Amino acid sequence: MEETKRPINWRPYLYRYIVPLVVITGILMAWTWERPEPADPYPMEVMEGRVAYRFRGSYNRDFNDLNDIQLKAAKKKGITPAQTRNELEHKKGLVELQSNDHYKIMELTHSVPYVIPEMAQLLEEIGSSFVGVLSEDQLPLYRPVITSVTRTEEDVRKLRRGNGNASENSTHRYGTTVDISWKRFDKVDPNDPRDLSEEELKHLLAMVLKRYHNQERCYIKHERQQACFHITVR
Repeated sequence: MEETKRPINWRPYLYRYIVPLVVITGILMAWTWERPEPADPYPMEVMEGRVAYRFRGSYNRDFNDLNDIQLKAAKKKGITPAQTRNELEHKKGLVELQSNDHYKIMELTHSVPYVIPEMAQLLEEIGSSFVGVLSEDQLPLYRPVITSVTRTEEDVRKLRRGNGNASENSTHRYGTTVDISWKRFDKVDPNDPRDLSEEELKHLLAMVLKRYHNQERCYIKHERQQACFHITVR
């Protein structure tokens, strides 16, 4: 009777020799593999020899939309002024502004962070453009700071008691107007050892604002005494 050949059982050899060999080979490859150096989150080389941002226009000439023209746009596009904070917060047609990746709302004392949707959209675009330039150039990130938003009639009266230059016919009453500081900027990462001067950041902000002003998206007044750009959406 012919003897039947049994097939070779390779499984013991596989687990005893092959699998350990594969594991050891993988460990050796991982050990000797040259890992790429992690990217420097704060590249200092981009700060060396760079040309600073420079607004080529004139702050006072290029951003000189006076109150009369801004007031006309505010009345046409904005809300009916509210007498009190409570009335304002219950008005329809306003959205609340909150600090985000593109701008910071400072602590407000004589205004509240409510605007019409068109102004909210414009602010988002301005802030995004400002931060985007810094990000593209691999520079330390800063956010523009909004220092004043919408005021009630009550806010205007209180403000005028302490500031005689405050306008009684303020465009801030219509939800169409904000002030963006040209002196204060919020550094996104305080651990970043690199810095940009407030003067250079003002130049960059002016460059961004000029673009939207040229597109007839807004009226802008460069306020020297208040250290801000007074902006009304068109």
